[in-house]
Amino acid sequence: MSESKGSLFPDERVWYDQFTSTDWVHDTIADSHRAKALRSRKDFWGRARVAFDGCQGWILSALCGFVIALIAYAIDVAESTVFDYKDGYCARAWHLNEKVRTRHRSRPITSLTTRLQNCCPRGSCEDWKSWSQALSWSPLSDIWTDYLVYLGCVVILSCLSCWVALWTKTVVPSAYQLTTLDENLAAVPQRPNVDSGDDGSSLRPQDESRQPSPPMVYYSAAGSGVAEVRVILSGFVLHGFLGLKTIIIKSVALVLSVASGLSLGKEGPYVHIATCVGNIACRLFAKYDRNDAKRREVLSAAAAAGVAVAFGAPLGGVLFGLEEVAYFFPAKTLFRTFFCCIVAALSLKFLNPYGTHKIVMFQVRYLADWEYFELFSFIAVGILGGALGAMFIKASKYWAQSFRRIGVIKSHPLLEVFLVALVTGLLNYWNALVKEPVAKLLLNLASPCDGNDANTDELGLCPKSVDDIPAILLTLIAAFLIKGFLTIITFGIDLLTNMNAYPFLDNKHKPVFTSDLADILTRTRRERVIDISNSPLVPASTLRSKLELLHRAGELDGGLPIVRHDVLVGLIPAPDLEFALDQLDNEQTSLCLMDRVPSIDDDDDDDYIDPTDFAQYIDPAPVSLDVRSPVDLVYECFVKLGLRYICASKDGQFKGMVSLMTMRLRDQRAK
Repeated sequence: MSESKGSLFPDERVWYDQFTSTDWVHDTIADSHRAKALRSRKDFWGRARVAFDGCQGWILSALCGFVIALIAYAIDVAESTVFDYKDGYCARAWHLNEKVRTRHRSRPITSLTTRLQNCCPRGSCEDWKSWSQALSWSPLSDIWTDYLVYLGCVVILSCLSCWVALWTKTVVPSAYQLTTLDENLAAVPQRPNVDSGDDGSSLRPQDESRQPSPPMVYYSAAGSGVAEVRVILSGFVLHGFLGLKTIIIKSVALVLSVASGLSLGKEGPYVHIATCVGNIACRLFAKYDRNDAKRREVLSAAAAAGVAVAFGAPLGGVLFGLEEVAYFFPAKTLFRTFFCCIVAALSLKFLNPYGTHKIVMFQVRYLADWEYFELFSFIAVGILGGALGAMFIKASKYWAQSFRRIGVIKSHPLLEVFLVALVTGLLNYWNALVKEPVAKLLLNLASPCDGNDANTDELGLCPKSVDDIPAILLTLIAAFLIKGFLTIITFGIDLLTNMNAYPFLDNKHKPVFTSDLADILTRTRRERVIDISNSPLVPASTLRSKLELLHRAGELDGGLPIVRHDVLVGLIPAPDLEFALDQLDNEQTSLCLMDRVPSIDDDDDDDYIDPTDFAQYIDPAPVSLDVRSPVDLVYECFVKLGLRYICASKDGQFKGMVSLMTMRLRDQRAK
């Protein structure tokens, strides 16, 4: 006797489709069965395999930390060199920037220190050639020659970065449409694609009879990537977003964009690149490669290491992963994340990208302690910073709703990059503060004017007399206005600061709900339910029609409930149903078994699997709640348990189903 001819192994699963959600419960159960089978052997080699299995997470953490530091080193060195190409080049060694860090002997001779030095070995600037010196035949004056070359380099590097990022174009023929944040801000406000039910409060997916949506296009190397990483760690599936191609192209585009002088940074892209490293490293061990839930433990540690190498703060990376990125952060993930950040920081210190044997871009030392009366100024600066941050967000939103609503700008991202780069080059050159790299600017702003810090440059910030203070304040105010304006128009550009508004249930900021589960249920339709009251055999063509209705409604990771006499007996997920239907030789004439029916197995071949037996793909015990359950409980089940769907019942009878997509739409409407 056997319940069905299908395989009932708990770890059997199908590949997650694009824009679906990870089945956390299924993956957790599968890993439990894997661990149980691994520990079943009690001999020496069995114990050795168990020990090695426990070390795999630490091995991946160490490997990710080192590779992330290596990539960060290459980006930092390349960016600093290309950045100075806008002003000139080193005739002695083309790969040196204008100011490089070299090691030299000092008193006593046995000690080694580092200091900031020009590319000329003796401190002179003869080897550093400005473009006016290199282009001596130019009919223009030196300052205008340098200015035009600087402007051309800013525009060329920016457009080249955008062009490289556009190589990661991905076209997905899907009904699940995702839009970018700047497009959302620039679009006419619309309600989510839902309708009200008969009682005026139900949430209903979009019309199932409408034509399929056009293909969705996104670029995996565009944007900072932090929003996408956060969504991926929450269980959302984005194929190709964390691949090797993304690492290479995004690293090159990052070097070009930052070196161009645009008002953007490397911190966000570092998180994305580090997560790509973690995703690729998971392929070394099947434990993480074949289980999406386990894979995200490594991705969380890698993302935190990206912050650690960006700011030189391992503990800051752990806190960033805990507070902002990671969706689930158990204790073992916390320690592995900290270990990964430490390895990344120590590796970066050994590689020494800044020539100071430190992992920070600059370090400021104060010889005098602060006074108590200065607390009032600290409070004022904090309040002012918060107010300016709010103004910056509103200004960015206004810019997106005005400039980016222009049709030619929206359809040609390279044109917007060209215009922003042109404005940046026109304004930056004439102000020494905004022209310099951000790290160098912050160093000079924070360093005391005692003349003892060899790392600072003369940017005119230290007054020699009281009469110099008004001119310095005027320069600072001008730099603040220019930098603020350029940051506003650069934020959201289709280069490396774009952010995608993907569906996401926030597990840290829950909206307020006052309704019950019955208020968000859709009306149960016969086309959305598999009824096996008369027979457990269902035509494959009927199942395909029901599946297409789900896809047109955008519920790619939903499912079809299976009922018998209005009682829920199971549920088959949409991705599993699609996979099962694709295995059939003749879909038009096949009858599919939708229940585990006891029968006498006459086949001698126990390995044979009947492709029409869909019982192996059915979830026999889907999570079900009473229709009187509060929506807060439904939200917590989706967030804390990682469910993809929740069924509703009343007095033992099936009343409907809420999918993760429906809950996401509900969450967006509540916010």
